[in-house]
Amino acid sequence: MDSRQQLLDEIEAFMVSHAMVPADFGTLAFGDVSFVYKLRKGRDVRSSTADRARNFMRNYKRPLGKRRATEPRSAA
Repeated sequence: MDSRQQLLDEIEAFMVSHAMVPADFGTLAFGDVSFVYKLRKGRDVRSSTADRARNFMRNYKRPLGKRRATEPRSAA
């Protein structure tokens, strides 16, 4: 597996675990709504770009009030 595919796999897993769409990931991490789409189409990435994506995923905190679809609703 090449480094681009490895990064894409990490991003795909992150998006699933955070119920995040590709456009949101690209916008939040890079200010580029099409980043993930381009990566899926074969876009090469520099190691600094991969580091930035991994740093974003490592430090991401879901905004308050947002929950994943798999999280139970609180009893109100």
